[in-house]
Amino acid sequence: MSKNRGDTIDVSLAYTIDGEPITEGQCDEIEVYIGENRYTLTGGDIVWDSAQAKYTIFVDQEDSFKLTQKTEYQVRFKLGAKVISSNIKYMPIGKTLSNEVI
Repeated sequence: MSKNRGDTIDVSLAYTIDGEPITEGQCDEIEVYIGENRYTLTGGDIVWDSAQAKYTIFVDQEDSFKLTQKTEYQVRFKLGAKVISSNIKYMPIGKTLSNEVI
């Protein structure tokens, strides 16, 4: 199913550090920018999904309306004093006819 502006979007963080999948509690902080929207682990925006064994972000309608058709995103992980970032990537987002949160 495609992702469109105004949809609620679950984003699973399927990343590895040194070739190993990220585990619950491994990171002191996780920061994700999706477009201009910022999400953090310590802020409660990023949660552990035990069914998938991955951290997940729930992007609500209001935030997804701020996304463009070719939205940039990047993840940063903090482990002690060490910070590692992903490459900047793009998430395709479809259009919507409505601009109302329902």
